[in-house]
Amino acid sequence: MCRFKPREEGGGARYGSDHGANPMDKEATELGKKAKELKKASEALHQEERSGNKGRKWRKNMKAVEKAEATWAFTLLDYIGKLIFGIVGLIVSIAWVAHIII
Repeated sequence: MCRFKPREEGGGARYGSDHGANPMDKEATELGKKAKELKKASEALHQEERSGNKGRKWRKNMKAVEKAEATWAFTLLDYIGKLIFGIVGLIVSIAWVAHIII
């Protein structure tokens, strides 16, 4: 993962790398922002629930928060799945190379 920040002068990135910002970093930043917004919205809904104001607007907002929470959970499961399958792929590749050498 490339974590270099672009130079201020002359363009390009540090250390001679011509790569731009990593799309995974952008996606992670965006997910972090959405998570903060989701947390604030859910806290506000819980406070409204405690005060007894459960109208149509509250139910609509609660559904939106639940949908966002489900999306967040599936995104995390997606990343965990990719990590597990990547590790399995690495192990299979190493075993295959070792099989060829031996």
